Amino acid sequence: SKKTPAAGGGGAAPPKTTKSKAKNELDFKVGELVNIGTLVAESGGMLAALDPTFNAVGEAAEGNYGVVVGGSGLAIVDMSDPKNLKKIRGIDTGVLSKAGSGTAALSHDGKYLYVAGGLGIAIVDMRFGPERAKRISTCDTGVLCHKSGGHVLCGEVGTFSQNLIFVTGGLGVAIVDVSDPAEPKFLSSVSTGVLTTSSQCSSALLTCAKGTFLYVAGEPGLAVIDVNDPKAPKAVGLGKEGEGSPVKTGVGATYWDDNKCRGNHVLLNIDPSLPSQAKPGAASREKEADRMIAYVVGGKGLAVFDLKHPCAPELLTTITDTSVLITQSGGHAALCSTRLLVSGARGLCVLDASKPRTPAIVGKVKVGVATNAGSLSVASSDGIYAFCVGGKGVATIDLSKLDALRQKFEDESAFWFVSADKIRSSSEKTLPAMQELQGREGWLSRQDVPFSTACAGNYANGKFLAVSHRWEDSKKPDQQGVQLAEVKKYLAANPAVEWVWYDYWCMAQNQDAAGGESRTLEEVLEFKAMLARINTLYLGVSVLVLLDMSYMSRFWTQFEAWLSLQQCSTEGVRPAPKDATRCTVVSIHNAATTSMAGDLLKMWGADEMKPEAAVAVLSKPDIAVTNQSDKDGQLPKVLKLSDKVKEALA
Repeated sequence: SKKTPAAGGGGAAPPKTTKSKAKNELDFKVGELVNIGTLVAESGGMLAALDPTFNAVGEAAEGNYGVVVGGSGLAIVDMSDPKNLKKIRGIDTGVLSKAGSGTAALSHDGKYLYVAGGLGIAIVDMRFGPERAKRISTCDTGVLCHKSGGHVLCGEVGTFSQNLIFVTGGLGVAIVDVSDPAEPKFLSSVSTGVLTTSSQCSSALLTCAKGTFLYVAGEPGLAVIDVNDPKAPKAVGLGKEGEGSPVKTGVGATYWDDNKCRGNHVLLNIDPSLPSQAKPGAASREKEADRMIAYVVGGKGLAVFDLKHPCAPELLTTITDTSVLITQSGGHAALCSTRLLVSGARGLCVLDASKPRTPAIVGKVKVGVATNAGSLSVASSDGIYAFCVGGKGVATIDLSKLDALRQKFEDESAFWFVSADKIRSSSEKTLPAMQELQGREGWLSRQDVPFSTACAGNYANGKFLAVSHRWEDSKKPDQQGVQLAEVKKYLAANPAVEWVWYDYWCMAQNQDAAGGESRTLEEVLEFKAMLARINTLYLGVSVLVLLDMSYMSRFWTQFEAWLSLQQCSTEGVRPAPKDATRCTVVSIHNAATTSMAGDLLKMWGADEMKPEAAVAVLSKPDIAVTNQSDKDGQLPKVLKLSDKVKEALA
């Protein structure tokens, strides 16, 4: 990729390389409750809130009490002060096992709590308040086993209304009639094809014009169960193996030391950007069904599915770089407005789900209550606080601090630059990444480059230089030092240059070879903010293009070349006349023997190459990009660039 996910340090001065990543990540934890007496390391825990608006997939929950479900029992917690959680009561349900995780779901009227564990289901009477809650019945479903635990959710199917619960365990899915909570009745069960006796599992319910379907996540994939007839459910998924087979997710993982499939979790979300295709007068949920998507979390990452055709979920994308998931314990997810929270043994990953089909990672927060063997679950009460439950306890995460930090970087207009004099005097063959340069006195400086000032041409005087180049390797963009040598030649010929921007030197790089995340949260957030406004540099400062044979086929390099050949005016963006160009092209490697430099200037400097024409070229499939989200994020901005420039220069 031309731009690997990176970020500069925050603040007015270069951050020190000795900054503690762990301390930085823990700044968002504002409360912790340990020694609850119900949680064990082997199975982790789950949180449900005592409010009828909460459901089992972890969506928005309100209320002052929560239920923490663990391998040793159930605890009711006072959550009125998120920073000071207090256990007020423990209940022995008789159905939970230490080896498998359990879950709880509150009935729609808030009167009963349904608990599923490896040994069965229990019903807790909540009618007299959390302080007087008590177990009133249990039921054996035939689908639960102690190593896999259980998952339960309430649902409505036809005339059964609110009297059904769906229980998922290692042996399948069971449907139970709870019309009489004191005597729950087993109705039916069905095999899913995705679960084993050691699988930890979850399910989500979709009601739409085509009926009611249960989605079950396991290591082999996502199973679809038709539950329109609660007495005769059947698998109806349209996977590659034919009708009734699961759809592959690509994110499930089995931990082979004990053959456990940990923490595969599924939840549903509405994509508000898509118009509903349902007929007028249909129920609200049916109207939303054709815009429904599913998120599936497993030990290998996050998968996003389109559920327009309920029996044939379409895989839209997978995200494998959350940095919080491990195969040993899998993961969990919760939705909070436009925020998607994914939890795993290594912490909490926060994603921006304002575009539900393409959630984007915002940052990772370490929570400190997870264990490698047990799952870490997450729920959010009001969008401000997230509650993470693991084998060590419950942690309260203040998400508003994350939002404030992200907003801080988004509101800025600064970039990191390398001192041109330091480059001129350096004898190194190649320069290291930003993190190492930060430890060298005088090498890096944070300079403010506002968009309006750049459009006015104030930075086109040669003081600033931005380098447009292709990464020759995913970890080291300048393997042989040819790029640095050309930068030095340019600086020798242009003594007015004081500051140089080169992404590898000026944006903190992720240097985790294992695919995790080596940077601090501030670095990640600042990178995303700088990347979003990267057009400011190439539109306003002098640009050195280092052209090699692959330069012409990469999205970022072509985008930068087009920007460098534009001129801003009160009429918007237009190709710059030759006597006003800010762009210098130098051919390197095999391109030095070709006419590619002339081709580049001819294509992007043409009079007709206005924003609309540039988008048409950049959107073509032969302009490659490693992260499609880069194209998706930048191209709409190009179409609005002229209007933005006019506004800036008005």
